[in-house]
Amino acid sequence: MCEHITIPTEARDLKTLPLMLDVETARQVPGCSDRYMRTLCESGQVRAVKMGRVWRVNRDSLLEFCGLA
Repeated sequence: MCEHITIPTEARDLKTLPLMLDVETARQVPGCSDRYMRTLCESGQVRAVKMGRVWRVNRDSLLEFCGLA
């Protein structure tokens, strides 16, 4: 089971997120769907690793992709 993490509302607080995020948490940063976040992972637009059937998204790569880094 994944723990649920509340996304901070201010951009400066996003660096307090864990370094690796599950898709459910990561998708909340840009406000997209789970499927689109997995597409970003698969295409390499955000750095991520697939562990079995589960993607883990790199926080810093996601913030850079969203223009928040």
